[in-house]
Parts: sequence; structure tokens; C-alpha cells
Amino acid sequence: MTASEDPMMPATPPTGDGASPLFVHLSDIHFDRKDISHNGANVMARENLIDDLHEGVRHLGVPDAVLVTGDIAFSGQAHQYDEARVFLKRVTDTLGIEPEQVQVVPGNHDVDRGLVTGSVQATHEALRREMPIDADNRLPGLYREASDPLFAPMAAYRDFAVNYDCDVSGEYPFWETEWQLGRHSVLRMRGLTTCIVSDGDDRRANLIVGLRQASVATEARDDVVMVLGHHPTDWWHDMDECEEVMRDYVSLGLFGHKHVARLSVVDNSIRIVAGAVHPERHSDWVPRYNWVRVGVRDEDGPDPRLDAHIWSRVMLPSVNRFRSDSDEGGWNPHVKQVPLVRWARARRSASPTIVSAVPEQAELPTPPTAVEEPTPVDTDLAHTTDTGADEPVAMPGAPLVPQPPLAARAPVIAGDGRPERVRTAIYAFGELHFSAQMKLLAGFDLLEDGDQSLPPTEIRMRAFARLRASDRLDEFMAAIEVALRHDGDGRPPDPPSDYKESGN
Repeated sequence: MTASEDPMMPATPPTGDGASPLFVHLSDIHFDRKDISHNGANVMARENLIDDLHEGVRHLGVPDAVLVTGDIAFSGQAHQYDEARVFLKRVTDTLGIEPEQVQVVPGNHDVDRGLVTGSVQATHEALRREMPIDADNRLPGLYREASDPLFAPMAAYRDFAVNYDCDVSGEYPFWETEWQLGRHSVLRMRGLTTCIVSDGDDRRANLIVGLRQASVATEARDDVVMVLGHHPTDWWHDMDECEEVMRDYVSLGLFGHKHVARLSVVDNSIRIVAGAVHPERHSDWVPRYNWVRVGVRDEDGPDPRLDAHIWSRVMLPSVNRFRSDSDEGGWNPHVKQVPLVRWARARRSASPTIVSAVPEQAELPTPPTAVEEPTPVDTDLAHTTDTGADEPVAMPGAPLVPQPPLAARAPVIAGDGRPERVRTAIYAFGELHFSAQMKLLAGFDLLEDGDQSLPPTEIRMRAFARLRASDRLDEFMAAIEVALRHDGDGRPPDPPSDYKESGN
């Protein structure tokens, strides 16, 4: 009996030792627009999503993380993230994982456009007029500017994302984590910020990412690189330049923004574009989300391959529930494989014959039914204009001038299904009131001269970097638990006005 015949039979093995991590991929939640938060159809869609997540756990097992590829808010306002945080907590409770097992990247709706004025708007316009390589050369200086023209408009998003250890800034425009993959490989996940020049003039091929974010080259033989971003690469002004440095390194990319489901292979890289949890309300309103499992085949052999199983879920109004986007229904995955070119090339150059000392790995099971690609359902974005077809747009560019990648925060191994303890501490710390947070950081000597003049998000990032370098994590966790008992639970209030993030 196959998984499609028996609804209680898992379609793939459980995550177990983390060899094939399983993710829930959400995108374009768009809290808190009135018709999203309170419209009956959208409320129903969220209830149906929760029901489908419960069914997904029964069929596929407990996921390792929830990945949200942007547009968490509708207009980058703090209260919108309060609502999103409550919703995501309900999602993780349903899945049976911890709330800190959520990882997020920002989208264009996570930019407060009320802050994109004057010099910030002028900076965006100037970058877009540049050739991609010239714009990239300007980014390091802009990252260091005190006015923070690229990240200041994302202040509310950053206050939200720091709770999930996913904050971004001029110092760290991306984040990284790592997951165990196969028996001895590593899935390195990088969260990109594709909206650093997002404003009212957003359109295809005029958003800038920069080579520092795209430079994921690694000499580690057992690294498989996966990127998360809101905008697919055909929306990037520097698409050609970034694709060149990602070639042969990025084997998997998860994106959002288009409100359509897309599944393709580009230059030996699997690209998954999620539909929207809350698309625009009109005649072809179709909420979507994905489950994604990642594994490796022939891990120690001459033909290593990345294997992705994608369960694309769609809520059709006619059936009033989520279901597979295939005609077969059930939990039948789409399957994509790509060669791990860099691995194979290294092995061929090292020796014409490779004999593994490790017994051959059992391959992931073949799914019961291979289904056709989903039929895309196009919907419009509230703040963007889609000006062309889905084919990538070729951009002219100067010769590539490689730059060293910006150092990332220390990644973590999280493949055993449990969040890294520092992530747990970061999320719990976010439940404290601001005064209790500062008292705790001071008590553990995690504040330095000058920190008090920084925005709260920067203070937390720097303090937790120091905590990671110390051996006091257990003490710190115990102190958070004590503080929570005295401070009470719930979302902390805003910090004092002199700690507010701004463009100044």
C-alpha cells in the first residue's frame, strides 16, 4: 500500500537524525491589512491552514523549522508584527515545535515607506541609475552611514526579526544557520535581504542585493548552500552579477513575492517560489504554502545529488480546505534533483576512482506519484507592479569585480530537530519588558561603553554575540526564567523614546 492509498502512512521517513531536514515554507502573510486580519475569507484561510499543518505532521512528521520568505507585515508597522508573532506562535504550536524554530527574511511590505523620503529616496534612485557593479561598490559605504538609509525603513521588522535571531543590518545584511544533511554533510542556509532599496518604484529588475550577500562560495566539500529571499532573482537589478557568484554553490533557493507557485531548475539550482498565505482579494484569490524536505543521494559516490521533495498546498474556495495542487490530491510531492557539481568536480580532480570507506547510503524512497508542475495562479501585489513575463530579465553589467564576502554571524548546527540554545535564549529574552532586558544584560556584563546610544535591536545583537563567545549561557537562561516569573509573560512594551530606531 502506498502513502497515497493510506492517508496515515508517512510519504517520506521522519526527520529522525536530521539527515533530511523538513521545512514548512510560508510567504506573503501581509498582517495587518483590514481585509486580511478581519475579512471572513482570510480568517477561514488561516483556520484551514492550521488544520492542514496538523494533517501535514501526521503525513510527513514534525518539521525542523518554519521558513517565512517575507512580506510578514502589510506596511512595516510595529503592531502588524505583534499580530504576525501571535499567528506564528499558533503555527509552531500546531506543528509541535518551539516558537524560535521560525526563520524570517524581509519583503517589500516589511519596509515602512513613510520612512523612505528625502535622502533615503534619493539614495535608492541613485543606486538604481548605476550599473550593477558600480551600485555594488557603493553599498559598503552606505552600510556604514550613520543615517542607515538602507535599513532604517525596516526598523519595526528588525525589532520583530531579532526575536528569531534573524535580524539584518548594514553590519550583517544576511544571516546564516546550518543543518545536518545526510550522514556527514551540512545544509548552509542564508537569509537574504532583497528589499534594501524597496520603495514606491519597485518593479522587476530594479532591486539591489549586492555581491556580499550573494557570495556564498565555500571550500568545505560537504556544504550544500540554500538561500531564502523574498524577491526571486529576476527582480534583482544585479541579477546577472549575483547569479554568477552563486553558480555551482547555491543548490536550493526559496522565494516569495509573486503570489504564484513556481518550481524550476536554474543552473543546477532548484528554485521554489511560494504562493501567498494571504493573496490579494479578487476573483483568483488562492492561498498557498509549501512543505519542503531536503536530502542527498550518492553522498559519498561519484554522482552526488541534492534531492528536494515539495508538497505544494493550495486552498481552493470550491472545497474550502487546503489540498495538493496535483490532480491526484493526497500528499504526493513534486520531486526535483540537481547534481552537486562542486562535490563531483572536486572528487574527479582528486582521484579518477573514489572508494568510500563508509557503507553506501540508502537512498530516499521514490514517492508514490510524480506529479506535474503546478499551474501558476497570478495575483497582483498591493505595492508593486509586475511589468513583464516570468522569464529572467538579462541586465547589462560591467566585468565582475569580486569582493570578499562580509563575515556572517556564527552559524549553528540545528539538525537534531531542536533549536540551538542561544536561539531559545533570544526568543525568551524577547518576552521580557525593556527595562528587565537591560538589567539582565548589564548584570551579565554584556553591555559595553557606547551601547546605550544604539537602537535596541543593535544592543541585543551585540550582547548576544558576546554571550555566544562566553561560557555563561546556562546561567543566562536560568536568569531569564527568573525574570519572566517576576516580569510576567506577553509582548513587551516599546522601549523609551530615546531608544527608538530612526534614520538619524
